[in-house]
Amino acid sequence: GSSYYLNYDNLYNKPDVSDRNIVTKNTLDSSNNLTISTNIQDLSGIFYNSISPSKNISKIMINLKLTYFCSVAYKERINIELWRENTLLSKDINVGCINATGGFTNSYSINMIDVPGSIDPQKYYIKYQLENNNSGIEQGIVNINTELINSNVNGSSCLTLYEL
Repeated sequence: GSSYYLNYDNLYNKPDVSDRNIVTKNTLDSSNNLTISTNIQDLSGIFYNSISPSKNISKIMINLKLTYFCSVAYKERINIELWRENTLLSKDINVGCINATGGFTNSYSINMIDVPGSIDPQKYYIKYQLENNNSGIEQGIVNINTELINSNVNGSSCLTLYEL
């Protein structure tokens, strides 16, 4: 096998990646998606990104970052799902605080590799579901839109797809 040594050349003489398929989407279509419902919320039309792999065996690195608001009352956590087309790739359940906080805002991120097995365009998106909502307060995904408004960034979300 071959060895990889960490040295000056490896750190500072970066390879040319101009031919890489990288799609970053951080200007998304909504500022917040809040609900009082415990039904699954499909954000495929709001929080999504697409990539067309160059080969059937291509690996896609997915970097997802979002901000959520939940835990107003006891057991009001959130489940966050990452989807490709109609395939569930990842599901994190009960994200947030089990205890009542009056409202808990935090960031969520996931990095993973997917092998879609096709050169057709692949759409990645999120869904979420509230565990409970006894408080009746809207909760969900916040600060989605990262558009620059009055010289201030209005959010912190991104969905980057990178063909390896």
